[in-house]
Amino acid sequence: MAVPVPRRGDLRAARAGAFVGMALLAAAQAVAAPRNDYGNVVNVKFATKANGPVSALVVDVPAGAGTAEVRAAVAARVRAECAARESALDVQAEMLRQFPPYPGGEAPVPPAAFDGVVMVRSQGALVTPPPAGGPRIAALGGGELAFTLEGGGWNTTEKQKLATFIGYAYPAVRAVYGAPALSATVKIVRDTGVPAAQRNGGGYFNASLNEIHLYPSGGFPQDAEEVNLNLLHLMVHAFHGSAPLRYDAWEEGFARAATLAALEVLDPAAEAPKP
Repeated sequence: MAVPVPRRGDLRAARAGAFVGMALLAAAQAVAAPRNDYGNVVNVKFATKANGPVSALVVDVPAGAGTAEVRAAVAARVRAECAARESALDVQAEMLRQFPPYPGGEAPVPPAAFDGVVMVRSQGALVTPPPAGGPRIAALGGGELAFTLEGGGWNTTEKQKLATFIGYAYPAVRAVYGAPALSATVKIVRDTGVPAAQRNGGGYFNASLNEIHLYPSGGFPQDAEEVNLNLLHLMVHAFHGSAPLRYDAWEEGFARAATLAALEVLDPAAEAPKP
């Protein structure tokens, strides 16, 4: 199957303002890690330990909050996170533009996207979904994932396109990753709360609800390349479930590398974006 992925012209256009983009990379790292109140309790070189998922965007909700309330709280938190990232990057970009010449320096800074992991916390405790098939076991691995498309949001054509892609993508990720950490059914939600600027390249995996949230633009499903690539990336996050790697550089770095490896399994001839 030839999976729709970004082609050479798309990638070349994405490199507009690359000099500034590379210079901004260090600044982006400073704001890329989701903000929460977890951190290191042991800060020894090559032996650090964290007291929680530093890699996740943690959203606090009141006790007894229903699914709709949780989703609304998460959407608001994601929008705030994107706005904070954009503000920080704008400051860095303006500073760099004061020291020309930078090829492409006048190109606008791309909107800050969030395409990572969200976890919900209530009364000080992280919310994790009940394990499929019985009590949680200490060991992770050997799981199976099923993906469903939430009704009421996706039209018939979109469901068919996404279901077909998932049917090819899941075995490709398994070939790269191995079995998922936990067994679960992951719901794919068409979420209008995803910020407009990242409709095709953003979204998130809510590890507390086992949900992938997407909001493709009006060009989908005819123009599916970016949406498919982003969904593949979020599926990789879902393989970790509610046990993401503690640090953002590990969790997101792993997810991006595994996405590109899975993409080559899907379509060896595809021109995947390089990290």
